Amino acid sequence: ATLGEIVVGAKEGREAGEITVFDSTGLAIQDIATARMLFEAAKREGIGYEFDMLG
Repeated sequence: ATLGEIVVGAKEGREAGEITVFDSTGLAIQDIATARMLFEAAKREGIGYEFDMLG
């Protein structure tokens, strides 16, 4: 599945144990979608922290 297919819910992501290849070239919206997914996953897991990059 492509990142776009996963983001819009057309296909599911990988299963445990599968290898993921991420090619970060392309549209900026793909980078934003990836960052958002990682951010939400980190919040769910209670890891990392938020900070204000502008202030």
